[in-house]
Amino acid sequence: MRSILSFIGCCILWVVAVPYLVVYVTFQLVASLLELPRFIYRWLLHSPVLETEYHLPQAYALITGASDGVGKALAEELANRGWNLILHGRNPTKLDALADILRAAHPTIDTRVTVQDTTHSTSFPDLFAHNLVNLLGPITLLVNNVGTLHSAVPFCALTSDEINAALLTNIAFPTLLTHYLLSSPVRRRGSDTSAYAMSPRAAEENSPLLGGGGAKGGVQWELRCIMNISCIAGLHATAHSSVHSATKSYLTSLSRGIVMDAPAGIEILNLLIGHTRTASWRGKNSMLVQDVDACVRGCLAAVGLGKTRGHGRGSRAWGCQDILGLGSMGGRGEGVYVYWLHELWVGLERVLPGRVSDGLAAYYDGIFGREVALF
Repeated sequence: MRSILSFIGCCILWVVAVPYLVVYVTFQLVASLLELPRFIYRWLLHSPVLETEYHLPQAYALITGASDGVGKALAEELANRGWNLILHGRNPTKLDALADILRAAHPTIDTRVTVQDTTHSTSFPDLFAHNLVNLLGPITLLVNNVGTLHSAVPFCALTSDEINAALLTNIAFPTLLTHYLLSSPVRRRGSDTSAYAMSPRAAEENSPLLGGGGAKGGVQWELRCIMNISCIAGLHATAHSSVHSATKSYLTSLSRGIVMDAPAGIEILNLLIGHTRTASWRGKNSMLVQDVDACVRGCLAAVGLGKTRGHGRGSRAWGCQDILGLGSMGGRGEGVYVYWLHELWVGLERVLPGRVSDGLAAYYDGIFGREVALF
């Protein structure tokens, strides 16, 4: 009797399991095919627009976390492209050394340094104001790059100071800095269009969401693009990465939300970086580890794939991209990858069953080596 019941149970299981498996595989394949147009456009058809759209005469790029790693490489690449720079970091020695090198190599650009330790709650973006005076031109590009690196420490082994540092650096600082720049647009000083300064509060002059504007002494928008440097760790937490993954997930959500509130025409670009071989990399060598110079080129080439509110650049073309899921908030809505292999790897994790996917994520996380410095 027991064998008969077991046989009936197995038959019922197969009757239920086989259709479920077919539906699951079909759904995953369809979902992957729907991602294909966006993937092809991203890696084969998209033309970079950073220089043509955002590099106004004497424009500045404000880069946080520029003393090391990806931030430093971004500063060097943008200097090569003729951008004026405002470099932020917590290490004055490293920042001054980088600024001196850039000034010597590129004497025609204006390079400024602002030192702030973002791991302390008193070190928030209002302190930027003293460096944002008498600029030669507008700040058109903000790069929120600063962040604590994944320390590969179990959650229970983290100290309260380490958790606070991650929350302040990865969440509070980029949020407050972005808010400060969006809610305090640039004021032209009288008839002198070559000098710029941040207004104390846009509300005193005009509504920032209206783009204020105009003439001598008025308030006008100059910020054109916000690049938030997130990472694929924010898409799925693994062992020893809970806080780091959570903070990066926040930055991704923040990018999606700002699009709805930011003034029309400002591009919000959330970039998903994976393992990157910087000077402080201590992990394994693998094809899944991207060289920092290639990472930076991928970041800058992705400009134009972000989201804007309103009709800033060819509404018909950009509307078609939104429908096809080609923008940073299209597709699954997480952001733009800077390395095609990382995108394929994450896509593979999503298609495969849970345990296999977890195994792939664990393998990827195992490539990582312990790092303790800040970008």
